[in-house]
Amino acid sequence: MTFATAFLVPYRFWAERGDFHLPGGPLYIGAGILAGWSNENLGMLAILMALGVCIYRFRTLRRMPLWAMAGLAGAIFGWGMLMSAPGNALRLVQLGGASAIPLFSATAFNRFFIFWCSQQLELAL
Repeated sequence: MTFATAFLVPYRFWAERGDFHLPGGPLYIGAGILAGWSNENLGMLAILMALGVCIYRFRTLRRMPLWAMAGLAGAIFGWGMLMSAPGNALRLVQLGGASAIPLFSATAFNRFFIFWCSQQLELAL
């Protein structure tokens, strides 16, 4: 969580002040790799948060600094490396392959949806 939080701090300053400049811009790719590589869920959240700030600032300023692009590219690369790790492939095989993931299979999505609805009904009663 430390890497992702430290990675997002400059984006927060940039969202608040459009004239924010980070020294050593292209080197920020290393911080992005660490943020994306640190945790599956938090890495994607850091990418989405940084992307949101980049889109917001690009729409308001019509430019994007090199450090923001380098950090976002590094985070995407780091998260991609994390997700393609051999351990994740082994866990996928233990689940039953890609067909067991609700996003990749209609039957798995149907099972997930029925389970989710039944849990929601039990909580409501």
